[in-house]
Amino acid sequence: MLLFFLFVLVASPGAWASSNLRAAAINPALSHTARKSASGTATATPAPGVSPATSAVDAVIVMDNVNQITTFDPQADRYKAAQLLVNLMQSGDRVGIVGIASTPVPSSILALRTLQKSSDQALVNNTLSANTFGPADPGPNAYFTPALQLAGSLLLASATGHRKLIMIFTDALALSGDQNACNISPDAYHNWFCTVQALEQEGIAVALVGFTAPGSANALQPVLRFFSAQSEVALPVADASDLASQLTLAYRNLLSPARPRPTTIR
Repeated sequence: MLLFFLFVLVASPGAWASSNLRAAAINPALSHTARKSASGTATATPAPGVSPATSAVDAVIVMDNVNQITTFDPQADRYKAAQLLVNLMQSGDRVGIVGIASTPVPSSILALRTLQKSSDQALVNNTLSANTFGPADPGPNAYFTPALQLAGSLLLASATGHRKLIMIFTDALALSGDQNACNISPDAYHNWFCTVQALEQEGIAVALVGFTAPGSANALQPVLRFFSAQSEVALPVADASDLASQLTLAYRNLLSPARPRPTTIR
């Protein structure tokens, strides 16, 4: 039996105050219904392009289909898990798809598409399949940073004022070949952590579904420690044919307008 973990990144107050990626600090832990002040002098305001009242979501699914993923997700349940997320999105939400590649050039699979009719969801779900992505890329390395940057640019180009979410589907080791410098990466394989941090500072929430095999808890530690440092929520789920019963509640909480989201402290 495989397991996978859902990591929902929700940063705590002041967690990134020392980051040199952006001048502004981000505090996703503040409720969008109670954003009054972060200190005696700083006031929390919505991040650029984020409307505090909207319930709609713009989401970009970042899908890993490179080499190692087949070891941890041999049945390609990552596509079913992503389809379930789309099925739970509401009319007026928008969703796009980016593919993680074995080179620094990511795959732009689907531009943001508004979900208005069942046929829109069907089109997105049909795209989220092995038929679209093909066999796993045999390249030795997956490059997370370019895919996350492309997903972020799609969301930041949107002027809808919707809440913004990037959902990564990968294995729980989440090893990347990125060569960008990252002072918060614990090793040479997680430089994409800095990109996630920068996305949060742009008001984009990031979550990760990572497949893993039992007994590999030690291998998970780099990803777990990173998300834990941001006051994240980790939910272990048994991989089985009935993913809906295991993921539905977690996804609904993730898509809920009541979920704390990134805010810019000005």
